[in-house]
Amino acid sequence: MRFRIRVKAIWMLCLFGFLGVSILGLAAQDKGDPVSSPRVTGTVTYEVRPHVTRARLFASVWKNSSFVSGLNVKLVNTPALIDGNAYKCVIEPFSAQPGSPVTVSFLSQTTPVKKPLVATVIIEKPPIIRSPALDSQIDLDSSQHLVISWSGGTPPYHISVIEYVGDTTPSSLVFQQSGITSTQVSVPVTQFNPAKKYGVVLSGNPVNFRFDGPTDPGTNFRLVPSVGTHFYTKQRR
Repeated sequence: MRFRIRVKAIWMLCLFGFLGVSILGLAAQDKGDPVSSPRVTGTVTYEVRPHVTRARLFASVWKNSSFVSGLNVKLVNTPALIDGNAYKCVIEPFSAQPGSPVTVSFLSQTTPVKKPLVATVIIEKPPIIRSPALDSQIDLDSSQHLVISWSGGTPPYHISVIEYVGDTTPSSLVFQQSGITSTQVSVPVTQFNPAKKYGVVLSGNPVNFRFDGPTDPGTNFRLVPSVGTHFYTKQRR
């Protein structure tokens, strides 16, 4: 009888010991898993430009206030590279159309997991710039304001106007406005120099990605629909 009790006691101690090791092992595995509950911040910018459409990823992944570097991150099927504390990549040309899904996957390279953490969003149609027309020539002597107008997209809008050096090199930001709820802004022509190229970049309200697994409450990862055009200023008379 005592022998049976001793055997049972030993068996129970072994069982509890095994469970204890298992629980500690799972806890250690969770602690070392960089994608168990990450905080993901950043954007995918869906850029519609006059001659090309591209997608640009900028994403940071954090856990316990530390940047997680050991990940295989892909925008759709394009691998991202680490640049500082961010994963970056550009797909150009980007063939996805409004209404289609865009995915970003995060997979640990150091801890075996069954599948990556996947973020998905549906592309929204960006706004369409109505004026100034592409490649238009703006006479700075004929008006006090340049009206930039558009249609579509979702407010609030953000707009930037950038001056170029030559025809291909962005130089300086000359106008910027956020939180726009209307579909036009007026820019004083005193902001512009004669005989220059200017780019207009307009973005609509960002759309949040949805993740197929748990993330930290501080996660802020969004798709930004953006459209651009450019115009030229005439030489003053």
